[in-house]
Amino acid sequence: MRKSNPNTVHAPAGYTHLVEVGNLVFLSGQVGRNATGEIVGAGDPGAQTEQIFKNIEACLRDAGCTLDDIIKVTIFITDYSYKEAVLKVRDKYLGANPPASTFVVCSSLALPEYLVEIECIAEKK
Repeated sequence: MRKSNPNTVHAPAGYTHLVEVGNLVFLSGQVGRNATGEIVGAGDPGAQTEQIFKNIEACLRDAGCTLDDIIKVTIFITDYSYKEAVLKVRDKYLGANPPASTFVVCSSLALPEYLVEIECIAEKK
């Protein structure tokens, strides 16, 4: 098992960004923070989702993977009205044939500024 916190994403507090077990790569839920820890897209679920996918790409790159290696994604949003904006960005990054997916609407995430959080599992090839 290998745990990693790439310096291309924000420093985590109390968790690890990525854990590799065999050929599987597990990414903790990513939020709309850039590498310096600033919130990107305050109040804008589409902009937060863009930053989230940049974070996911950076973490996967650290593990020797790409977005094409994602086998499962879970998306959390705090308001159903964000769904369209989030899916538009998801489709931009994951294409018309996305991996297995779960979409959850929840009352809140770890901080009130977070509108979207996305976790995923990838397979190293």
